[in-house]
Amino acid sequence: MNLILMGEKPETARQSAKILSDIAGQSVEVEPYTTDPERKQEILRRAHLVIMPSRAESFGLVATEALSAGIPAMGPNTCGYGLFLSQRFPTWISDRMWISAAEEMMNALPVTE
Repeated sequence: MNLILMGEKPETARQSAKILSDIAGQSVEVEPYTTDPERKQEILRRAHLVIMPSRAESFGLVATEALSAGIPAMGPNTCGYGLFLSQRFPTWISDRMWISAAEEMMNALPVTE
């Protein structure tokens, strides 16, 4: 399984890759934030699943981009995407699309601006 983090600041991407690789026990690729639609599609084409660990987001552009590329997306029930899932799908489906464990981990991390 390949792990790719997309959206990191270019100046911290290398350091983040090392830290995340150490935590994961395998190589983690860190891609800097980009607004280039072709670059985003190139990265998404390598994905089998997109996890959106946002603590809060109005809807979820990341999830929308993943879904438009035919890639399933998971997100927390605290963002618009998660709320959308819970309102549009039966609980037995939407509960499987939330990432409460990742959300708990994200909440434990310090917030950096």
